[in-house]
Amino acid sequence: MENDKLLEELRTQRKLIQKHLEWIEKKIIELERRDEGSSTLPASLETAEAGPSSVEPSKNSTEETKIESARSEALLENSEEEQVLKAYQPPTGSDVARAKIGCLVLFFLSIALFLFLLFGLPYLLD
Repeated sequence: MENDKLLEELRTQRKLIQKHLEWIEKKIIELERRDEGSSTLPASLETAEAGPSSVEPSKNSTEETKIESARSEALLENSEEEQVLKAYQPPTGSDVARAKIGCLVLFFLSIALFLFLLFGLPYLLD
């Protein structure tokens, strides 16, 4: 009985790890594409440094890579992991300011309550 529960838990953990690895792979692909797009050297200089090449890439292959990159970007944008990641964004500055204001309000209310209990309540009881 315990072995069945342990086996099920291990399978669940394996699925979660596989999902995480897929997410990491998508992020790596996305970052690599960004790096390729933001290369500092122009394409003509990069090919000149690589040396003369007699093989020119066909228009078909460049169109296929564009289609493939568009598909992968669409997958990244619509993926479940991205939606979960967006839900757990760090708090913004306005949240911190609201917390500070709340603490100050509670502080002054507690001081007012203390003063009422110290001076007002004995006066009312007399």
